Amino acid sequence: MTDTATIARMAEHFLTALDSIADNPDQYVREIPLLSISDYRILAQGKGPTIARNTHQIDKTVETMPCPYPPPQDKCIHQTFEQQVTHRGPDAVALAFGEEQALTYTELNRRANLLAHHLRQLSVGPEVLVAICMERSMQMVVGLLAILKAGGAYLPLDPNYPRERLAFMVQEAQVELLLTQHHLHALWDQPAGNISSSHVRVICLDCDWINLTSGANPLVVQGTEATATAPDVTITDQNLAYVIYTSGSTGQPKGVMVTHGNVNHSVHALTSTLHITAQDTYLHTASFSFSSSVRQLLVPLSQGATVVLASHGQISDPLQLFTLIQQRQISVLDLVPSYWHSCVQALLSLECTAREKLLENKVRLLVTASETLPPLLPRQWKIVTQGTSATPATLINMFGQTETTGIVATYPLAPSVTSEQAPQEASVPIGCPIVSCQLYLLDASFQPVPIGVWGEIYVGGPDLARCYLGRPELTAERFVPHPFVGATPCACHNLQALSGSPRSTSQGSRPSR
Repeated sequence: MTDTATIARMAEHFLTALDSIADNPDQYVREIPLLSISDYRILAQGKGPTIARNTHQIDKTVETMPCPYPPPQDKCIHQTFEQQVTHRGPDAVALAFGEEQALTYTELNRRANLLAHHLRQLSVGPEVLVAICMERSMQMVVGLLAILKAGGAYLPLDPNYPRERLAFMVQEAQVELLLTQHHLHALWDQPAGNISSSHVRVICLDCDWINLTSGANPLVVQGTEATATAPDVTITDQNLAYVIYTSGSTGQPKGVMVTHGNVNHSVHALTSTLHITAQDTYLHTASFSFSSSVRQLLVPLSQGATVVLASHGQISDPLQLFTLIQQRQISVLDLVPSYWHSCVQALLSLECTAREKLLENKVRLLVTASETLPPLLPRQWKIVTQGTSATPATLINMFGQTETTGIVATYPLAPSVTSEQAPQEASVPIGCPIVSCQLYLLDASFQPVPIGVWGEIYVGGPDLARCYLGRPELTAERFVPHPFVGATPCACHNLQALSGSPRSTSQGSRPSR
C-alpha cells in the first residue's frame, strides 16, 4: 500500500508537470519536469540533510558532520604514513601478519625506504608504473610503500589470477619493471597465450635484491650507501599513485588511474566517517588487486593504527579468521557481504558455548561494501552475536567503485534495521556521500529523478580517478562533465537505484543502462 508521503509527492509532481505543460506546450515529453524548483535545487546539490530510512517512510534527519581532519593539500599518502612514524614512536606496531609476525612503524618505514632507494636506481619516479605480484605478506606492503616513496605508481597483480589475465594487464599498462617473489617467477618465464612479458624486468625481492625479513642495514646499492631515510623525490597530489584493474564482470577489465590526491582525500574522508584512531586494529582481508585493499591498508596506517594481514588459509576458513580476530584483538572488520554471510554460516555451525567463546573479541566496527547488502544478513549477525559479553559492533554499509577510489557513500545500520520487525526490503540503502563528494540519481537527460523513481548513480568530487588507462573513448563516455557545478568531471556507474531521499538510495536490481 502506498504511504501518505508518497501520495503527496506524486500529487506535487503531477501539478508541477501540468504547470510546465501550460507554460511550454511545445516541449518534448521527456523534458517535462516533475520536480518543483525547491526540490530540484536540493537534489542538484548532491548533498543536504542526511536521510536514513528505518521504515518505508522517511523518518530521521541528521545534519552532515564536517571532516575534523581535512586532508593536507599537496601531500601524498605515503607522507601521511611517514608522519605517523614520528608520532607513534619506535615501538608502535604498524603491520602484523598471521598470528606471530609484526613490524613497527619505524621498521616498516626503514625497509620501505631502503627498497625505494633501490627503485630510484632503476629509474622509478613520478608517472612510472611498477607492477608488483606477490603473495599476501609483509613484503607486499613494503613493496607498495617503496614504490610510492620512489615517486612511482604501483600496479598490483594477484598471483592467483590466470596467467593470460596477468600478462594482459602487464602488456596493456606497458610495465617495464615487476617486483615478485622467487617461487612466482615462473609466471613470467613463458608467454601466456599470445602475450609475452619478455620486455619486463623481473626482480625477486626475496633473493635478487635483499631478503627484507633479515633486517640487514645499511644496504649498498651500486657503490653508494642507501640510508634509511626516504628518497628526495618531488611528487604532487596530481601524480599517479596506482592503477587497479576492474573485475571485468561487465566486459574487458579496465585499468583505473588513481592519483595521490584521490587517495589522500578518500583516506581522510573515510577516517573521519569511520572514526579510525591509533588505538584501532584493522583486519586486512581484500586481495591487493581490489580497490578495497587500499582503504584496508592506508586508512589505518594514516592514523597510526595497526593493520593485521590475514593469510590465505585464515581467509578461506572463517573459524580460523575469528580465532585471529580474537588473538590480535581486531577492532575493525571490513568484509564483503558474501564473505560476511560465509562467516555467519560457519559460526552458526558451532555449538552455542563454543560460538560465544570465539566471539569474545574487541570488534567495535564492521563495515561492508562491494556488493548489495541483503537486510537479512545483519539480522543474522545480530542473532549470532547475541549472548556474548562483547559490546555490539556498529554496522555500516558502504558504496563505491574502483573509479571513485573506493567508498563514496556510507549508511550506518540503526538497531531498527537489524530487528526482526524491520520491513523486508530487497537491499540496504547505500546512504549518504562522504565528505566533499556528491551523489546523484539522474535520468537519461542528466536531470535529478524524484524521490521514489529509478535513476542511474553519478558521483562527483575529489575522489574521482584520473581516467581509464589507454582508453580515451571510454573515459569520455564514463567521466562526463558535471551537469550542475561547472566542468569538474562526474563519473557514471552502470548501476541503477531507487531514489529514497536526496541522500539515501537503495541499490536496485534493474538492468543497467
